[in-house]
This record gives sequence, C-alpha cells and structure tokens, in this order.
Amino acid sequence: MTEQLKAEAYVRSQRPALMELSFGCEVIKSDMWQGTVVGEAYEQVAYLNTEKMQVFLAPAEQFTVIGHRPQLQDWLAVLGGKLRLDHTIGDTITVYDGKDNVIDFNLTTGQPRSPEDYKRFNDLVSV
Repeated sequence: MTEQLKAEAYVRSQRPALMELSFGCEVIKSDMWQGTVVGEAYEQVAYLNTEKMQVFLAPAEQFTVIGHRPQLQDWLAVLGGKLRLDHTIGDTITVYDGKDNVIDFNLTTGQPRSPEDYKRFNDLVSV
C-alpha cells in the first residue's frame, strides 16, 4: 500500500462523513467496476462506471464504499493542533509542527503536494 493510500485511509477513518454513500463518493460494485456516485433514484444508487463511462443504477447493498476524497480541511482537521501555518506561496500552503516536520499542500487540489508529504503526514499521525 502506498503512502498516499495509507494516508487517505487514515483520514477517512477519522472523518466518518467521507464514507457516506452520496454524490462524489468513490465505490466498487461487485468487486469488478469502480465508479463514482452521481445520484440516487428509487432506492437505488446511480453511479458512473469509470471503465465503460456510462451511468448505471444498482441497489446500495451491491457497493463497497471507498469514500470521498479528503479535502484540505479534512487533512488539517485530522492533524488538529499538531501543525501551524508557515507560509503560502502560489498554490502551495506549508504547515509545520514546530520542529522539523513540514508538509506542503496543494491549494488547488487540497492534497499533500508530493509522495514525501504523504509520508510526513503518516509519520506525524503514526500510520
């Protein structure tokens, strides 16, 4: 499992709202097709099958929830009081823990900027 996948799984475990089966939630149907929830209709979930690029309806119980992608506010909330804003340059915000640990986040995507930043996040939260 990559540092990014470990970090995202940890944030999802700490922020239950990211696991709601609602618009934008990533899902797997029947261990075969990965997709994104695009709506609900008649007690079924509409999802975009990313393999076929088509929208299908299926009962909610047929899905394994991957979850919503964590946003900047989710990453920072999980870190809590451990980090302080250092500076913002362009589309990058840099936060630090008062020691040597610095994490850069991309303000456009809301994600850690590099694989090293995911690793630093995992080190800070002990994942």
